[in-house]
Amino acid sequence: RLARPGPQLVDAMLRPTARALALLPEFRRTGLLETESVRLERRDGVAHLTMCRGDRLNAEDEQQVEDMETAVDLTLLDEDVKVGFVRGGEMSHPRYRGRRVFSAGINLKYLSSGDIPLVGFLLRRELGYINKIVRGLRSDDGDWRPPYAAKPWAAAVDAFAIGGGTQLLLVFDHVLAASDAFLSLPAAKEGIIPGVA
Repeated sequence: RLARPGPQLVDAMLRPTARALALLPEFRRTGLLETESVRLERRDGVAHLTMCRGDRLNAEDEQQVEDMETAVDLTLLDEDVKVGFVRGGEMSHPRYRGRRVFSAGINLKYLSSGDIPLVGFLLRRELGYINKIVRGLRSDDGDWRPPYAAKPWAAAVDAFAIGGGTQLLLVFDHVLAASDAFLSLPAAKEGIIPGVA
């Protein structure tokens, strides 16, 4: 037994996922990944990561966290990518149809119905893709490189970033916000302890 297992868990979660490693050759060849909830496109050395849950204002659920982690891994693994850029896609939601929205945070409808296990969700989100944006990927290949491979990240906020969406902004190197965008952290009113915040 380890005297202090926490650091080993955090370190292990900085390794690229098996899914990302399997998708890497195709991404290197095409510069494109489309999943259920994100689109990743490499253009001129920039990995454009677009959250594409237009029907739910990019509210995060387990699928989106998995897709975000895969996209972050691919951004960090692809040598042709020099910087990551995150933005919300166009909405199909009636209130924001045709507009871009960054993120409404955790999907409260899924959380209240029990479709998101809060502790597991937060651990995977915070120690997974968010931690990788901050620290980069852990490398164990024994070569001369430093053990972590990181890249700069930027984000653009259109309309709003609420809750986990606002928390996510705290880890980027640069954030640009539209003049009419707003940020909000309502977690205390919802009885949720904020993660990154």
